[in-house]
Amino acid sequence: MTLHMIELLPTRRALLRFLDREGLLDFKRFDLGYGVHAWLQAAFGHLAPTPFRIFLRRDGTVQVLGYSGADAEKLRERLEAFADPVVFEICPPDRIASRPMPRFSKGRCLGFEVLCCPVARRTEDGKTIEKDVFLARCDRHGGETPLRRAVVYAEWLREKLDGAAELVEMTVMGFKLQRLLRKTQGGSRQKRWLQRPEALFSGTLLVSDGEAFARLLRRGIGRHRAFGYGMLLLKP
Repeated sequence: MTLHMIELLPTRRALLRFLDREGLLDFKRFDLGYGVHAWLQAAFGHLAPTPFRIFLRRDGTVQVLGYSGADAEKLRERLEAFADPVVFEICPPDRIASRPMPRFSKGRCLGFEVLCCPVARRTEDGKTIEKDVFLARCDRHGGETPLRRAVVYAEWLREKLDGAAELVEMTVMGFKLQRLLRKTQGGSRQKRWLQRPEALFSGTLLVSDGEAFARLLRRGIGRHRAFGYGMLLLKP
């Protein structure tokens, strides 16, 4: 399957109107990643770009980049055939663009940037618990030398590359704790607000396996990939 990079330029006012209709617009505790996820699912269903990344431009406009097995033409067809008026108005067909992603062979050196939610998961009393991988490592650390967050994150990212690429070097460009909206499963879905780490990584990698690297781009890195995290953006 050919992988496509998708660019969507949603109209901010129409997006806010959709989020208000869906009960997702709370300016005190607002999760744009969840809101865009809800809109993408309403607009494109199983064709929705995942993973994706949201960019807020200085002029107030919104840009969404993502990876999908469908190109712009297929996304336009889906939108025109099935979207309700409010969903359609957010991003009309002429604001959808795409290009096929090239295949990168073994040995190719690439720059990268990726926004991640670096968490570790464990099961405790039948419940799944997520924790910042740095704090999880600190819990297990018995040495006298303090751990460095950047070093722990680099080890985590190297593991997530899963043999598709080798991490040459990495810098943590930004870090903050982010409030994320999620809903419980089942018939009566309740809102839950979580606090999770958000880290922006930039660096260089070396492709180890071209096919595995293509799958890595399609899958994304880390948790919460359907909500704006994990899209590996490449550069020379």
